[in-house]
Amino acid sequence: MKIKLILISFICVSSNTFAQRLLSEEKRQEYKSYSYENNQIIDIFSDSFNNGNVNNWNMGVSGESKGKIKNGSYFYTANWSSKENFTYQEIDFDTSKDFQIEITIRPETKNKFIKIRFGANGISNHQFLYKSDSEYRITEFNNEFGSKRSYIGPWYSGKGIINPGTSNKITIRHIDNGFYFFVNGVFLQKKIYIKALPWYGSKIGFVVDNFSRENTNSISEFKVSYLK
Repeated sequence: MKIKLILISFICVSSNTFAQRLLSEEKRQEYKSYSYENNQIIDIFSDSFNNGNVNNWNMGVSGESKGKIKNGSYFYTANWSSKENFTYQEIDFDTSKDFQIEITIRPETKNKFIKIRFGANGISNHQFLYKSDSEYRITEFNNEFGSKRSYIGPWYSGKGIINPGTSNKITIRHIDNGFYFFVNGVFLQKKIYIKALPWYGSKIGFVVDNFSRENTNSISEFKVSYLK
């Protein structure tokens, strides 16, 4: 009798857990939609670079980097003698709410990587990055775990979604404590969905690597919004 009760209890717990997972998967499907009505988005920060440097973007550090705003885009260059350069905005907002980050970025030179960095402080951060062959992945750098960057999952193929060598619109969407990633309006496969990614700080922007030569990336849209 005792064994039967234990077995019944196990089945009930397993069924409840499975049901919760199904509900989670069902809810996840709802978030695949890229379309949101205007009244469902509340802008926190937005820059389309049509009015000069009104948001005080980094214009560079002598001998290391240089920036400029021209023709509706912000260009940032890492000189050959410098390490990777992170240019960003510090945006304070309530990260417990649903929100999204949208950045349209373009390589202006033959860059090996394009990197969007978010939730960053002076030490720790996350990155969505993709390569010139359209593969992509998520990385995390947490100083508490040492000085090495960890990789959240392997490289995934973005062929047919990511346009190598030209502009791509990257969307990072936070809903119900989970992160969802889109490129050019296409929801990336569910295995890149990440639950409970820690938010280390308020810095959001992009990185330019030098790789022993001068490299430049440009962005033509930068927006952070709440989702209703």
